Amino acid sequence: MSSDPDRDEDVPDLAELERIAVPGVVRRVPRYRAFIAAGAVVGLLVTLGLGLATLRPDEPGGLTAVLLVGLGLVTVGAVLGGLVAVIVESRS
Repeated sequence: MSSDPDRDEDVPDLAELERIAVPGVVRRVPRYRAFIAAGAVVGLLVTLGLGLATLRPDEPGGLTAVLLVGLGLVTVGAVLGGLVAVIVESRS
């Protein structure tokens, strides 16, 4: 038994750790949530731009069409943001 009561018998000493240690590589991966959110925001901004450029106040159902197109563009933007994150991860 060792003279140090706080030392655990299963813990190797520094020389043993240096002998059995294997060098590792830190892999940085993108934050998927940020990429997807950025894509959704870009889709929303494109929707606002298209909506302000094409919406006429006297046109019935125009706002509904802009909202539906916006829903689609936000979804497409989020999917494209996720795809960009996957591509960035595959290259790292």
